[in-house]
Order: sequence, then structure tokens, then C-alpha cells
Amino acid sequence: WSLQLYYTADYIFDPEVIEAVRAFEKRLESLPSYHRFCLFSSTRSHPNSTCGRPLSATNFFYGRQEAVTADRAYHVYADGSNSSHLDIKAVARAMGQAAIWQKFPEQPYPRTWYFDEAFPRSQVMQTKYVFGVPLPGFKHR
Repeated sequence: WSLQLYYTADYIFDPEVIEAVRAFEKRLESLPSYHRFCLFSSTRSHPNSTCGRPLSATNFFYGRQEAVTADRAYHVYADGSNSSHLDIKAVARAMGQAAIWQKFPEQPYPRTWYFDEAFPRSQVMQTKYVFGVPLPGFKHR
């Protein structure tokens, strides 16, 4: 089962809006029973079991970055692991490039899923939380 959340704002890429969305998602994930229902990235019996990340644009804005070249080019890994957001305009601009998404044909959620059709002037952003655990011996697909 899943939960889809829709965030609206006059301009969804406003840093204050992105920070508020991130804070809300963190609060949701810190609820006492969240870890009883989240979809684990491995079976619960595994000692390193963790909840899978939600499908959220905040994973990009707060993603881990790795330098590619000395001229400030870098890759962003949409893992949401940074405690502070990256350059929101730069990340959104990169998300708008069709060539970026073509490199990841297995990605079932392209940029058009995260934002409304007004991108890059979006007023809506969505997040999807998936709940349930894989059965012992099986992995979630």
C-alpha cells in the first residue's frame, strides 16, 4: 500500500517551500510506528534493515553530490542523505533536461511525475511513500 502526498505553493522551488517539505517528510518518518509499517530495503530479520526512501524530489535537492570535473560539475545521487539542500535552481534545471532522464530508462518516475505540467514554474510537487515489508526470502520489486 502507498500514500501519495501533494504539496502546493505559489512557486514550489522556493527554498523555504523545499525546506518545509523536507521537514514535514522527516517528521512523518520519525513517527513512533513508522518503522513498523514502512517498506524495508531488505527483510526485517536482516540486522541492517532500513526503511526505503520515499519517492520524493527532496531526495534530489538533499542528495549526495560527487565532483565530476574541476569546473564545479558534479553528479547528484538522489538519496536524500545531505542535511542541507543543494542549489535548488541548479538541481531543478538539471531535472528538466530530458537527456538526464534518458540515461536512466529503468527509472519509473521521470521529472514529469514529481512536478506539475507548469515545470519549471511548478506549483505542485508530489511524494509517494510505499508501505509493507517484503516476505522473508523475497525482495521488493
